[in-house]
Amino acid sequence: MLASTVYDDGATTPGDAFIAPKVEAEIVFRLGSPLKGPGVTVAEARRAVAEVMAGLEIVDSRIEDWRIRLADTIADLASNGAVVLGPPVVLPEDCDVRLIGMAFSRNGELVATGAGAAALGDPAAVVAWLANVLGEHGVTLEAGQLIMTGALHAAVAMRPGDRFVAEFDRLGTVTLHVGDA
Repeated sequence: MLASTVYDDGATTPGDAFIAPKVEAEIVFRLGSPLKGPGVTVAEARRAVAEVMAGLEIVDSRIEDWRIRLADTIADLASNGAVVLGPPVVLPEDCDVRLIGMAFSRNGELVATGAGAAALGDPAAVVAWLANVLGEHGVTLEAGQLIMTGALHAAVAMRPGDRFVAEFDRLGTVTLHVGDA
């Protein structure tokens, strides 16, 4: 993700800035210490997390009708268009992020629900997986980096004028307004 595509909670994104946008609610981690695989465990990944945020990822595709394959996704910056982040939260050590529930609405209508366990069974497992895969190539996840852990529901189409709200247990609410085209 690029710094120019990171928005604060309540932001309005341009309605015509994307090609075929969809929105996903996600749990986002900010690392407090570096992680380098291979061999990073889920427990080590949990300990490396300093802050947790409610997030809305705008996924976008340059591939017609979203008929993408893995190579297309990689070439298309993992379909990342932008991200909206809620305020950072420091969770107690005994908080099980797998159980963080989420309700997602578009224009006031509930369109999806989810829980942290939808992300590889445990959002911290996503961090461990990423550290291990990148570590095989000599790359370290650094303190301060943000890690999107994956959608907690199927992506929802985004249109100009939409308002998206994701309400997370323990993490609070994050809101995205889409400007008119």
